[in-house]
Amino acid sequence: MAPVGWLLGFGALPTGVAARREDGSVVDLSGLGAAYQHPDLMAVLAEGPTEWARMRAAVDRAPLADPGAAPLLPVVPGDFTDFYACRHHVERLGRLLRPGQPPVPPAWPHVPLGYTGRASTVVVSGTTVARPAGMRSGEPPTFGPSTRLDVEVELGFVVGVGSEIGTSVPAAEAEAHLFGVVVLNDWSARDIQAFETFPLGPHIGKSFATSISPWVVPLDVVPRCRPAPTGADPARYLAGDPLGGVDVDLVLRVDGEERATVSSRHLAWTPAQLYAQVTVGGAATRPGDILGSGTISGPEPGSEGSLIEAGGPYLADGQTATIHSPQLGTVEGRIAPCRTTVL
Repeated sequence: MAPVGWLLGFGALPTGVAARREDGSVVDLSGLGAAYQHPDLMAVLAEGPTEWARMRAAVDRAPLADPGAAPLLPVVPGDFTDFYACRHHVERLGRLLRPGQPPVPPAWPHVPLGYTGRASTVVVSGTTVARPAGMRSGEPPTFGPSTRLDVEVELGFVVGVGSEIGTSVPAAEAEAHLFGVVVLNDWSARDIQAFETFPLGPHIGKSFATSISPWVVPLDVVPRCRPAPTGADPARYLAGDPLGGVDVDLVLRVDGEERATVSSRHLAWTPAQLYAQVTVGGAATRPGDILGSGTISGPEPGSEGSLIEAGGPYLADGQTATIHSPQLGTVEGRIAPCRTTVL
């Protein structure tokens, strides 16, 4: 039985599309047609809201799935964009990584800031994560396995219906393009990240793995809230979001020990605004693309959504990091030793 508060979610088994009911039971939807007989949601997402409604209506009468079947990666994103939507995280990380400079970048209150991540290393919960290697910060910098392996407590917003290249979707219309939400851990090698980030942003320190939960919860059933203030009025294309932010809780544990409890109420930019920011310059989106919220942190001790904000300790080989949301589910991964062949 699932904990009270879990919501309907969709994912995939080896037999095809599946759903996790609100009571925690898993049902097989592969009998609904050819689009449902793939080991991911991609074909169904491309069909759009009318088909999504048919899928949801079928959940109550669908047969139970094989209890021994493990969920697969629910979507195969062509693009993954990670944002920086929580001011508490931005300020803490700014003080650590940019001492002597303003902790909040001047553009942050005006537009959602983000970078394009590596979609090819998005993996489903339970996948082992190998420690990455790279050039590490220090005097002098050295090459080797990361010694500051970190987590990031995030949400991922999954694109349903994409947009065409050269078009823009304002925030007021963006949620028609978003299907649902997953729990997301954008693993980070902080020592590699610190060495390589400026001036173009993170690369190897963030590209080795991003883990997501196996069940995508439709965005229209997730509790909503007003976003945290950014401190500036949004641009016209970011205004008019009718639904606002999402309101879920998340708990970070390492080997079962609680490290932080956070709320997505601290996000200042909404799913619709993140989507609008991706498309405003004319970039296309496709079914299955993921928009990461960036690390979610609160203002008080014990609400840091990454280990670096709490002063460590960082992850050791063999440890398991788990992020659980009572409303959305769980993402976890176990750290394996570095596998690079160039040490």
